[in-house]
Amino acid sequence: MISPPLDHDAREDLKLLIDASPCFTLHFDASAIEVQAEDFDDLDHLRLVVIPGP
Repeated sequence: MISPPLDHDAREDLKLLIDASPCFTLHFDASAIEVQAEDFDDLDHLRLVVIPGP
């Protein structure tokens, strides 16, 4: 699935979220995974890195 480009306000909001805390939890049905997001290509793409569990 390809998302449409973000508008200016959405890009600014996303940048603020990543700057405040780049760690997110992605939920898939009954499972979840911790990732760290990095802006890539001026927020046109995000690089997600899995944070290893304990």
